[in-house]
Amino acid sequence: LAITEEIGNKQSISVAVGNMGVVYKNQGEYKKAMECYEQQLVITEELGDKRGISITIGNMGVVYKNKNEYEKAIACYLQWLTIAEKLGDKSSISMAVGNIGNAYCDQGEYEKAMACHRQSLIIKKELGDKRGISAAVGNMGIVYMNQGKYTKAMECYEQKVTIAEELG
Repeated sequence: LAITEEIGNKQSISVAVGNMGVVYKNQGEYKKAMECYEQQLVITEELGDKRGISITIGNMGVVYKNKNEYEKAIACYLQWLTIAEKLGDKSSISMAVGNIGNAYCDQGEYEKAMACHRQSLIIKKELGDKRGISAAVGNMGIVYMNQGKYTKAMECYEQKVTIAEELG
């Protein structure tokens, strides 16, 4: 980071700070992660980097979700979704919708969660994204399991296993 700051490459600084945020998030150091994401957001906004802005806001949403601050998480995911839709970035649209679904699931709003995961699955199929399909099917399985619909959950998990085997 120090070398990048010396050179003055704002894009590289943004990436480095964002990666630091991911590390902090993964370590459960949410305050430090959020500080990194806030710094990254300022830089991406200065650069006019819409995709970078959307990814950063999405990462902020993950921190909020991990802290069980679901309203803030969903607000971030909706911002991410809006930007992704304007950019026509179907992969990001699918991820944002999936994350919204996960937040709804954590709150026990299973119908909303399932609607999101179905929408995410449709997009992942359109893109031919097998890893994404696997994630969406797995998320649907979690919703079914939480609803006590074990047969449907098992069907989802079996589908996830099949995809994993295809991917190697």
